[in-house]
Amino acid sequence: MSSIITLSLILVIAITFIWGTKRDSESKFFLSKDYTTTLKGLAALIVVFVHFPEEYQNPVQDMIGSFAYVAVTIFFLFSAYGMQYGVEKKNGYLRTFWLNRFANLVIPNWMINIVTALIVLLFADSSVVSGNVFRLNHYVWVLLEYCVVFFIVEFLHHRYSPYSRRTADILLISIVVAWSIISYLYEPGTDWCYERMGLAWGLLLFRYLEQIRRWMTSRNLVKIIVLFIACGIAGVCYLKFKEVWLYGQYLLKVLLGLLIIVFLCLTTVKLRIANPVTRFIGNISFEIYLSHVFVMRLIDYFIPGLESGVFIVLVFISCIVFSALIHQADKHLIALIRK
Repeated sequence: MSSIITLSLILVIAITFIWGTKRDSESKFFLSKDYTTTLKGLAALIVVFVHFPEEYQNPVQDMIGSFAYVAVTIFFLFSAYGMQYGVEKKNGYLRTFWLNRFANLVIPNWMINIVTALIVLLFADSSVVSGNVFRLNHYVWVLLEYCVVFFIVEFLHHRYSPYSRRTADILLISIVVAWSIISYLYEPGTDWCYERMGLAWGLLLFRYLEQIRRWMTSRNLVKIIVLFIACGIAGVCYLKFKEVWLYGQYLLKVLLGLLIIVFLCLTTVKLRIANPVTRFIGNISFEIYLSHVFVMRLIDYFIPGLESGVFIVLVFISCIVFSALIHQADKHLIALIRK
């Protein structure tokens, strides 16, 4: 029964995200704001699947949760793409860079910390969540670390031009790749060692967008089939060798993530996939990502022992409602800060 309920939830999510889809033969919608917002919303929901407590897990939930690292990689990819777009297309981007990073990354994180701490103080106990209101999510830390590197490289390039645009790109990509490998070698599976490769892919996507768009739209169906097969082969290889140091644990996992993202882009490059519901979920995707573990713990605290499928559905509904409320508060506070 748990798996059936979870499958039904997945079907509802799938229908929601394909509702209103239209063909876009010229691929003008690809990587537009609506496109990235929609995919961030989908990625956030996939991430939720991976963090359910063991007693509420089921085979279907576990299967979807296995792809959560790809969803986080997409978050990093769009972040790097957006920063590169901003610094090269928007006047004065670096002047307000840190104000915007603080507003967009730190404020939502602290807002959720404060609200969850108040809820725990009034209604629950410290086992539900940490009471440190200034604690930053690890994803936020990693992104802020990249922001520091990005700002230094781009500031020097734009202000003093000691190196070319190509050299700046090579510097950023090399630092991300080295950072990813060192993180893996230091402690495999931690510090977003696989997912942070999305930062390098985001920069490359921005730099070669038109070439990539032309490649994806040419003989699109053939490439979709080829990538589908490639994903299957890589997936089987990863399952077989995932315990093998470096080759299986790192290289195959990173390759599989890249292939899945390319496959996703190929299947959506000629589609307009946005609708009011996906925009809504996409706009609160960051809050969903930051709050979903707290929501799970809170429901488990107040209503323990629920059947797995019921618990999963309740978590998704509660998480979306909670994130929407937090997002509204975030918007008002961020507007005040920017003034």
